[in-house]
Amino acid sequence: MNDPAFTIALALAIGMIAQSAARHIRIPGIVLLLAGGILTGPDALNIIRPDTLGEALPIIVGFAVAVILFESPIYWKQKAYCWMQSVQLLL
Repeated sequence: MNDPAFTIALALAIGMIAQSAARHIRIPGIVLLLAGGILTGPDALNIIRPDTLGEALPIIVGFAVAVILFESPIYWKQKAYCWMQSVQLLL
């Protein structure tokens, strides 16, 4: 359980499940990603142990933040576009 590869694989699997569930119930993915991270992290169930990643942790966190910041505007742009189409249909 202290293997860095296992930690990364488990975090990716939980992230993919959270993202799929968020799309299915139509909420922003970040909501379930945060919930999954808090639930499986060292403060709750202690399934994912970030300390096993050592010096690679800041690099992985930086990459994850970049992905989140890239995904968020795309999600909101799609929502705004759908909303604008609905308004045009009403007019």
